[in-house]
Amino acid sequence: MPSDLIKYFTESQINHLLECADVIHCLSFEQVSDEVIEQIGIKDGNSDSVARCEYIIPSFLAIGRVFQMLITNTKMDKTIPAMIKEVYSSFLADAIVDYNTNLYYSSPEYLKCCWQEKQIVL
Repeated sequence: MPSDLIKYFTESQINHLLECADVIHCLSFEQVSDEVIEQIGIKDGNSDSVARCEYIIPSFLAIGRVFQMLITNTKMDKTIPAMIKEVYSSFLADAIVDYNTNLYYSSPEYLKCCWQEKQIVL
């Protein structure tokens, strides 16, 4: 789950990855992921939202856009690395990657409302 994964990253490490994005964007997602996993020492977990999914699984780019919109829509006065840590540590991140719900394709405005209310708004 995102909230488990983000614990491995410091804001400084996130900032470094953001600063290198213009260079590493030309590498494959898998290569960058493997290198980050090795450098930071991320251990295997037991969460598998893909195996539990009963529907079509969205691409990592589609989910990335959901998180990007949530981060930029809720940024306020915090830095982007701070918001990345905060969003990925939240209840909302774990709910977004539960692909058996409809949350991952909800509107950015709805996700922002959930973020502000600190709960899934019905």
